[in-house]
Amino acid sequence: MAEPKNTAAESNDGGRAERAGANATAQGKNQTNSTETVTVGCKLPHGLILDLTVAGQPPRRFRIKGMNSARVIGGYGITQGVPKDFWDKWIRKNAALSFVKKGLIFAEGDRASAIDKAKDGAKLTTGFEPINPEKPAPQITKDDAAPGNAPKDGGDDPFEDEQV
Repeated sequence: MAEPKNTAAESNDGGRAERAGANATAQGKNQTNSTETVTVGCKLPHGLILDLTVAGQPPRRFRIKGMNSARVIGGYGITQGVPKDFWDKWIRKNAALSFVKKGLIFAEGDRASAIDKAKDGAKLTTGFEPINPEKPAPQITKDDAAPGNAPKDGGDDPFEDEQV
């Protein structure tokens, strides 16, 4: 059986482990029979750890970069080198998940296609976007008297006498 390909997906290091020839299968978690890979885009802020358990086989796991990645395109973290057979089984098993249906995670056959798809999905929202303090969500009102919103002219600051 061929040695499984080391990927940036296992190490989440942008491919340095692959280039250095590190053996990511030492943990026994990422065994695959396929050398074909996909590039995964994920717009979730924390990324994901994809687990796949098949009866009679050791569990397989890949870490997928999210919006917290050092390099983000269209709001998506891009993870290269995920085995295609793993991705195909994982996506079939998890197709009903809302973030899959919304397109917040996807796979393409090559990096260029994944980057194009990530750019196309730049306007998709995750529900994890920060709140705009000038335009809070419906039924939320801005509290002008809250700390940090006090008048700059030395006016009525309820905390001005507090000792820090």
